[in-house]
Amino acid sequence: MTGPTLLLLLLLALLGGALVSAATAGRREQPLAPLDAASADAVRTTTGRARSRALLGLVAAAATAVGLLALQGARPGWLGLPLAVAPGLAASAGLLVFSAVPAARRPPAPATSGSLDRRHPWSFAGRRPFAVPALAGAVLVVALGAGAALASPDAQGRRRTFTAVSADGVVTGTASPFPGGYYGLPVLVVALLLLAAAWLALHRVATTSALPGPGLQAADRRWRTASTRVVSRMATAALLGYAGGVLAVGGSAVHRTAAGMALNGVDGFGAAATGAAVVAVLGALLLLLGGVAVGGAVAAALGTTAAPAPVAVAAEQVGSGR
Repeated sequence: MTGPTLLLLLLLALLGGALVSAATAGRREQPLAPLDAASADAVRTTTGRARSRALLGLVAAAATAVGLLALQGARPGWLGLPLAVAPGLAASAGLLVFSAVPAARRPPAPATSGSLDRRHPWSFAGRRPFAVPALAGAVLVVALGAGAALASPDAQGRRRTFTAVSADGVVTGTASPFPGGYYGLPVLVVALLLLAAAWLALHRVATTSALPGPGLQAADRRWRTASTRVVSRMATAALLGYAGGVLAVGGSAVHRTAAGMALNGVDGFGAAATGAAVVAVLGALLLLLGGVAVGGAVAAALGTTAAPAPVAVAAEQVGSGR
């Protein structure tokens, strides 16, 4: 699969994820109860800041990814290392910006009410938003472990190649790049940074002050849920990108090596070539799912303020006496 073809598929996946998420988000939301003008203004202010925070995080992630791609072209001697760490560093930068944007300032309410339930970083999403990145992270750890075990050093001693030798030692095949320690260790470190940045962003969502006044619990939970979707999908996209990239690159290297050994008449490598091709295709599918997750994050960010529309209308009706 060529670079332009893969880029086109990723862009289509991103667009598809945005469209699907935008279409399904509207069906999930329920209208909010009418509010007075002051409460509706507080909702608009808070959700507007939540939307700005999410969009700024996405812009920061995109800018970091573009910068790393430029570094990739400027430093060919680094052998693709900037590209290898790009998903995690881009998502981490976006999540850190998301966490750094201050909450909206609101005048103190004379009387407030709120739930006494303690809010946690995982309080505003179901199991699936956390199960998918957890599964992708597990796949990544297993793939990196296999890559570290199977990699061999190149001419400069960097463990980034895959080598196979026939039983009699006569025929040898080698392919690179391969996700050995040269790529695997930086990817693992950045993945840990990503998890820390995601936890910080979720903690920020959970600990932001609640909307003031009675009857705002549903609106308060809605913006937190939308923000949690943005964070979880950004982390999911990066982890899927990592897991897919490791499987695609590693499977491709093993496939090329095993296929070459089979063409040279070495027994037992035909099945290995087929299995490696399946792994590479699976990696490409995970990359596409990562693009879908990015599209979902964009749709969730743009839809963060979709909920206050009924509130604003209701507030105008209250203010006009209708």
